[in-house]
Amino acid sequence: TCRTILKLAPRNEGALALRTQLESGEIDKARRRRRKMRLLMGAATAVALVAVAAVYEFRARSLYAQVRPSIAPALRAGNYRDVLRQYDHVIDHYRWSLKTRELLSEREEYESNLVTEDLKRAQDLEQKGQLSEAVALLGETRTLARRADHDGHLIEKLARLRSRQNEAARDWTAKLSKLDALSGAAVRDPLAVPALVRLLD
Repeated sequence: TCRTILKLAPRNEGALALRTQLESGEIDKARRRRRKMRLLMGAATAVALVAVAAVYEFRARSLYAQVRPSIAPALRAGNYRDVLRQYDHVIDHYRWSLKTRELLSEREEYESNLVTEDLKRAQDLEQKGQLSEAVALLGETRTLARRADHDGHLIEKLARLRSRQNEAARDWTAKLSKLDALSGAAVRDPLAVPALVRLLD
C-alpha cells in the first residue's frame, strides 16, 4: 500500500503523490458531510419555525372565532366599547399573527367611531353641568384609545373639563361657605356636588 511504500521509501514521489490524493479525498468527503449536516439542520430548523408559526396563527384564528359571535350583536347595538374589548382580547394575545394584522384596520375604524361618539356625549354632559360624568366617560374611553391622535384629543378635552371642574368647585366652595346647612342642602346644581362633598368631609 501507499503507507508501506512510504515507510520503505519515504521520498518516493509516486507514493507521496498518491498519499496526497488520498488525504485530499478524505478532506473533501469530510467537507461534504459537514455541508450536508448543516443543510439538514437548517432545513429542520426552518420546518420547526414554520410549524410554530402555523400553530400560532391557528390559535389566533381560533380565538377570534370564539369572540366573533359576540361582536356582531355589539356592532348592531353600536356598543363600540364591547367590540374593541373583544378585538383587543385577540390582538393582545396574538400580536404578531396575520389575523391581528387583518383586525387592526377594522379596530381603528371602530375606535374612531367610539371616540367621536364619546366626545359628543361628553360635550352634552358638560353643557348640563355634569363635569364629573364627562370626565369619567372620557377617562374610560382613553383606556381603549390606541391611536396617538385619538388619545391626544381625549387628553386635551379631559384637561379642559378638569380645569372647569376645579374652577366650579372653587366657586361653589366660596358660595356654600356663606350659606347655612339648610340652604346648602337645597342646592341642586351638579357643579356644586364636589364642593358639597368637601364641605361635608
